[in-house]
Amino acid sequence: MAFGPLSGASMNRPRPLGPMIASGQHSAWIYIVGSALGALIAVGITQLL
Repeated sequence: MAFGPLSGASMNRPRPLGPMIASGQHSAWIYIVGSALGALIAVGITQLL
């Protein structure tokens, strides 16, 4: 939450998807893939511990 104003990142992942898709930006996939990949990595690390 502290870095949102500094980097312009959205803390609510679904929030920027609509405007990104409507404006034709093709960088919206990183919000979806990044979340899923992060969850899979976290599960993998948990299983190793």
